[in-house]
Amino acid sequence: MALWLDISTNSQKFAEKAKTHRILVNPESHFRLDGQPGTHLRLGFSGQTPNENKRGLEALFKLL
Repeated sequence: MALWLDISTNSQKFAEKAKTHRILVNPESHFRLDGQPGTHLRLGFSGQTPNENKRGLEALFKLL
């Protein structure tokens, strides 16, 4: 299960920034045939506890 978050900026660059903080997200470009970066992140949440999801989102939002 996943949700899409529009971050209103280049999601590929943001995913690279997030990775340096040990946060892994999937940028929209991974799902586009044209390879364009887009502004959305795909966030998977089914393999985590609600508390893990909360901590992950809080860390993610700090980077925005």
